[in-house]
Amino acid sequence: MNKVQVLIVEDEFIVAEDIRRNLIKLGYAVNEMAKSGEEALELLKKNVPDIVLLDINLGSGMSGIETAIAIRKIVHIPIIYVTAHSDAKTFESARETAPDAYIIKPFNFSNLHSAMELAIYNYARMALMNADELVGKDTQDKKKPDQYLFNGSIFIKIGKGFDKVKFKDVCYIKAEGSYCRLFTEEREFTLALNLHTVLDRLNRPEFLRVHRSYVVHLNNIDKIEENGVWVKGVFVPTSKKRHDELLRKLGSL
Repeated sequence: MNKVQVLIVEDEFIVAEDIRRNLIKLGYAVNEMAKSGEEALELLKKNVPDIVLLDINLGSGMSGIETAIAIRKIVHIPIIYVTAHSDAKTFESARETAPDAYIIKPFNFSNLHSAMELAIYNYARMALMNADELVGKDTQDKKKPDQYLFNGSIFIKIGKGFDKVKFKDVCYIKAEGSYCRLFTEEREFTLALNLHTVLDRLNRPEFLRVHRSYVVHLNNIDKIEENGVWVKGVFVPTSKKRHDELLRKLGSL
């Protein structure tokens, strides 16, 4: 199972290393660290992270704001600005590039934790305007939801951090009253949503409800039987009505 991948762009090694250690404590993975905007863009082209922590003042070369603009042209992912400057001019310039969160140096473990969660939350809300959607309680709720959907993955709150589940890795989802259990080959997760809501929010052709209590990922079906399907070695029952729909759906793929 993938952890949420973070790219740190910071020209001060001690600061970058402190961020890296704290992110790992929070349950995130730091896939790369860059000292400059130019280096960050090269790394990003090779391996796209889930979130970027970006220092606004990078010394020579591209500024953090210029780097953010360049990143947005390549890929849409959450960006958190890190800066020692809290003056109005810096804040206004940074705000124009629409970062998903903002951290003022010096910061502590709690500040970093809050910024990471806020960035994922804010980015997921913006994704509502695109093809992907926030998975959780209504966005007007004061309490943030525990799972989000964007960029082809579900981000599920686990402890202080998030685990990333790619859509292609989902085997099936099972209803458990007002909750659901999501199963991959390796792990299972609890979603604070009923099955109808999960399927409605996913709204993707590869997911199909085959029973009042089950949704399966069509691409992960190994075998079809008269009263059910095998998904990565697990038998999932199908109702008669849903079974016929399943066959029609598979026939159209």
